Amino acid sequence: MRRLGASGSPERRRPASHCARRADCSDEPHRFGRHRGAPRHRSFGGGEHHRGAVRPRAARIGEFSAKVTNVLNLNHVQTLLKVIELGGFRAAARQLGLSASTVVEHVDQLEAELGVRILVRDRGKVALTEQGRLFEPLALALMEIESHCRSLRSSRPLRVAAASNVGVYLLQPALASFAAAHGAEIEPWIGANPAVAERLESGKADVALMEWWDDRPSFVARPWRKEPMVLVAPTSHEWARRGEIDPEELTSEPLLGGESGTGTGAALRRALGPLAESLKVRAGYGSTEGVKRAVRAGLGVSIVLSAAAREEIADGLLASVAIRGVRLEKEIMIVSRSWFSASPSIQTLIEHLVDEARI
Repeated sequence: MRRLGASGSPERRRPASHCARRADCSDEPHRFGRHRGAPRHRSFGGGEHHRGAVRPRAARIGEFSAKVTNVLNLNHVQTLLKVIELGGFRAAARQLGLSASTVVEHVDQLEAELGVRILVRDRGKVALTEQGRLFEPLALALMEIESHCRSLRSSRPLRVAAASNVGVYLLQPALASFAAAHGAEIEPWIGANPAVAERLESGKADVALMEWWDDRPSFVARPWRKEPMVLVAPTSHEWARRGEIDPEELTSEPLLGGESGTGTGAALRRALGPLAESLKVRAGYGSTEGVKRAVRAGLGVSIVLSAAAREEIADGLLASVAIRGVRLEKEIMIVSRSWFSASPSIQTLIEHLVDEARI
């Protein structure tokens, strides 16, 4: 019996001497039927099969497994499996709560990512290609693994990283109320903004609360709250007696903290514009607590979160000074990986934090 080639036509065998390359090399793509506008697709190996070379199914599956290890959009994989299960795009769209055009787009993008045709489409009905039959069990395995990962994430503590001032002065009541309401265990971590960003990017944190965010890809940043800031001075300072100063006067005193790369520094640049470049910024105090102690000792003035200085101002240890015509506030962001946004426990935590900020 003559062996059939990938196109279904009888395969022409050529002598081994016809090509000096190994049998698994490739020089011509498979030709699949294409719907209008679709790109030409190739085999799962990343190249094209050499004519006359018939590789075992295990080798083709192995090649395809390697292809799938590249990052795929699991939403698109889930959509494809639903189309296969229900036998059409419209039925899948109804069950997924999506438009039919979105379902088609998901499958098109998945085929483009893989570089192969998975479905044959004919008058509203679909059927798997040979490559699609190879992909289906792997797609099911991917979704099973993803589901298992979700269960692991829901069974371990939620890891929340926060910038120092946010974690110390703002976040704790919200975390406590979430733990009480949902019986969840939370693993907090508090540090400098750059360290928080690194922790989130390296996968050591599920959610981060930060004083700034630099729009790194694959993350979603949401506003949490805008927190007022206050200029504090020693109670013996002239500004304490006056209670209000002009913005230009800020350049005459050492400003403790607010250096570049901090949330306070970013807030000062937004509020003061070019004047911020003339400030006598003094760094190196390590924390807001260190800054407040230095201000009390008369080493300078500082701009801190109102929540961070509320007790000292109330106890008469620091003086609050208004800046004429300037409103100082710091926007706190909630940041998470976009992939984690589908995790029920993490999404619930984010929604809880947002709701708490509205109260």
